[in-house]
Amino acid sequence: MIPILTKSQAYQLDKSTIESGISSQEELMDNAGFSLACHILENTPNPFNTQILVIVGKGNNGGDGIITHHYLTKWGCKSKLMFIDEEIKNSFLLGKYNILEKSYFIYDSTIKITNYDLIIDGILGIGISRKLDKKMTEIINKVNLCENIYSIDIPSGLFCDSGKIKENSILARQTHTMGYPKLGQFINDGLNAVGFLQIHDIGFPEFSPIIYSLIEEEDIEINIKLPHVGSHKYSKGKLVVIGGSVEYIGALELASNAGYRSGAGYVKALVPSEIKNVINNKIPELIVNSISKQNIENAVKWGDAFVIGPGLKIDKNDFQYILNFIKISDKPVVIDASALNFIGSEVSINDFPLRTIFTPHKGELIYLSKNIKTNFNLQPVEFLDELIENLGNRYCLIKGQPNYLVNPDGTINLMNHGTPTLSTAGTGDVLAGLIGGLLSQGYSEQNAMIVGTWIHAESALIFAENFGAIGMIATDLLEFIPSAFEKYLVD
Repeated sequence: MIPILTKSQAYQLDKSTIESGISSQEELMDNAGFSLACHILENTPNPFNTQILVIVGKGNNGGDGIITHHYLTKWGCKSKLMFIDEEIKNSFLLGKYNILEKSYFIYDSTIKITNYDLIIDGILGIGISRKLDKKMTEIINKVNLCENIYSIDIPSGLFCDSGKIKENSILARQTHTMGYPKLGQFINDGLNAVGFLQIHDIGFPEFSPIIYSLIEEEDIEINIKLPHVGSHKYSKGKLVVIGGSVEYIGALELASNAGYRSGAGYVKALVPSEIKNVINNKIPELIVNSISKQNIENAVKWGDAFVIGPGLKIDKNDFQYILNFIKISDKPVVIDASALNFIGSEVSINDFPLRTIFTPHKGELIYLSKNIKTNFNLQPVEFLDELIENLGNRYCLIKGQPNYLVNPDGTINLMNHGTPTLSTAGTGDVLAGLIGGLLSQGYSEQNAMIVGTWIHAESALIFAENFGAIGMIATDLLEFIPSAFEKYLVD
C-alpha cells in the first residue's frame, strides 16, 4: 500500500526530515526540481523544441518551480519563468541557481499563456487556506485554457485534505507529487483536477504512523488465497444471506450469487416466506429457507459469515433477534442496504457484533453519523475520526469513488480502482455478497474489504474492455468475477 498524507502529516514529515538531518529544506527542493525536470526531459516528445512556462508563487512549490526551470535550461530546454508577484524576484534561489533576469518576467494581464506548449504550475501548494484574489483567479483561468499542464505537488487551488475547490483550481493533465501522495488528490474535486498522478522520491524517510493508504495491485496478489488442494464444499466457506422482499427479490439473488462467485462452497438464503419458492428459479445451487426464529438459529450455527440487508424488509423485532444470535456466535457479518435503516431509531451501533462490516454509500452514512457535526465532503479527515469513534471497533466500507475502508485501529484504506461502469442498481448487492463470501472462507474483515472491493472493480473493468463503458448491469458483473480473481491468483 502507498501511504497517503494529510496536510498536517506532510508538514510534520517535512519538519522531521529537516530536524533529523536526513535532508535540508534546500536539498529537498533541489531533489524535487531535479526529479521533475528529469521527468519532463525523458517523457516529452522533442523536449528541446517545447516551449515551457514555469509559473511560480511565493511558497515551496514556487521554489520547486524555480529549480525545475534551472535544470531545464541547463540541459538545453526552452523554459521561461513567470512570477505571480514582483517580490519573488528577491528569492535567494535566483542567485543560488544563477537565474538570469532575461529568463523570467512578472505576470501582467496582457501575457498570452496559451502560447506555450507546456505549463508548470508552481503557484500554490498544499497550504492554501484563504480565498483566491482576483489576480490569482485570473491566472488560473488563463492556465486552464492550455492543454498541457503539470502541477507541482497539488493543483493550485485544490484543498489538500478535502479535495475540494473553494473558488477555482488548476485542472492539471499531470500532477507531480513529492514524496507521498496527498489525500485531496483522490477525493471529491481532486478526482478531476489531478489528472495522471506521478510520485517523486525526493529523499523523505518512511513515514509513520500511516493512517491513510492507497490499495495497490500487489496487495491483492498477496491477500488472495488459492483453494486448498484437499478442499470440499463444506470447507470452502458457508455464507448466509438474509434479505429479499416482494419488491426486491433481485437484490437477494445478486448477493447470494456473488457469494458463490467469491469461492464460497455453500450459500444459504433466508427470505420472507412469500418469495421462498421463486428464488431457486435463477440460482439452483442456493439453499433457501424462510425467515423464522428456528431457521435463524439453525443458520447462525451453520454459517461461517453473514450478509444482512439486500432487499430486506422485516420488522425491528426480527432484526434484533438475528443480531442477538450472530453477536453470540462471534462470526463476521456484512450489514448492507435496508439493514442500515435500522441504525439509530431502531437499534444502536453497539447492538452489532464487533466483527461487523457496515457498507453504506455516502447517502446512507447518515445512519452511522447522526451525532457527527462535521461534513464528510468538506471535512473528511475530521468526519472519519468521529466515525471511527462511533463505530466502536467495527468496520465500515463507504462506497463511492474512491471506496473508504475504515478499520477499528484508525487506519483507512482507499480503493480507487473503480469505474463509472459500476454506477448502476444492484452492484452494491454484488459487492456485499463478494465480501461476505470472502469472510466465510476465513479472510479477515480488513482483507475481505480490500480483496472484495478490488475484485468488484476489476470485474467491471474487464466487462468494459470487452463490451464498452456503457450498458453494464449488475448481473453482467457476476460473470466476470472469476476472471478478475484469476488475474491475481499466484501458484
